[in-house]
Amino acid sequence: MLTKEDLQSIENLLDRKLGFIQSDVSTLKSDVSTLKSDVSTLKSDVSTLKSDVSTLKSDVSTLKSDVSTLKSNVSTLKSDMADVKNRVSNLEQDMKVVKVDLLENNVIPRLDHIENCYMDTSKRYMKDADKFENAITDIEIMKLAIQRNSADILELKKKQA
Repeated sequence: MLTKEDLQSIENLLDRKLGFIQSDVSTLKSDVSTLKSDVSTLKSDVSTLKSDVSTLKSDVSTLKSDVSTLKSNVSTLKSDMADVKNRVSNLEQDMKVVKVDLLENNVIPRLDHIENCYMDTSKRYMKDADKFENAITDIEIMKLAIQRNSADILELKKKQA
């Protein structure tokens, strides 16, 4: 049987052990409280991340749509540019025809012909310019003579009448 002292020793041992257990439980409670706080923060962070991911998904979807539209627009631009290049090429060809055929083969030779005719006529006028001036002088003299003759004829007619 156990004596009072044995029981007291056992009680003291149990009290010490319970003290350690209480200290450990207190530490565990503190750790659990910290864990609860951390889990709560993690839940909040996860909720924020979910919201951010949802927004990112929406943005990515919008970007995909925009990229698709851009691809379509680029394709249209490429097609339009090919048409413009073709039209410019046709214009260049037409300009060559205008330059070579019309200018070199038609307009320039005709201008040369007009220039030659003008120069020939100009040379003739310059060569005969003094004759022309003499003819004007002769015409003026003849005009005076005709006027005198007309006056003389009138006078003769008056005398005969």
